[in-house]
Amino acid sequence: MKKILLIGFIALFLISCEQQTNEIQKDAVLMKLSTHEQYEQDTSNDIKKKLRHHDELQKLLVVNEGKDIVVAFDVPHKHRFSLAKIEQELKQQLDSDYPHRKITISTDEKILLELGELEKDIHERNIDNQELKKRLQKIIQLTTDEAKRKDLHEQI
Repeated sequence: MKKILLIGFIALFLISCEQQTNEIQKDAVLMKLSTHEQYEQDTSNDIKKKLRHHDELQKLLVVNEGKDIVVAFDVPHKHRFSLAKIEQELKQQLDSDYPHRKITISTDEKILLELGELEKDIHERNIDNQELKKRLQKIIQLTTDEAKRKDLHEQI
């Protein structure tokens, strides 16, 4: 009987710790980007505020430059089955909110890493506007390459 109670308390403790770390990770990931004139990341910060209420988003990264907006996100494992639906809903919401912008959405881990590094450089002001354009175009190209690879894989 004591062993069952001990196992129950341990399981309860581990579940509560997981929920706390998810909340901490979500707040830590939504880094407010520089609104310095050089970078003009107000749109990215606005998108982060709008999408913050989506509980299924674990990690959210957004960078914009000119008419391009790149959004990368990750979801907890339990939401993986509805990933396409979540991505479609976000795309529809952002397309309606920003109709004159080219919005790219990705859940690919490589895109998350690249966009995270770019966000960090913008936040720390380690990048100029020309480099921002170049790196964002590279990320957009990676997303299109990834989409082509997924389509090819689905055909096989």
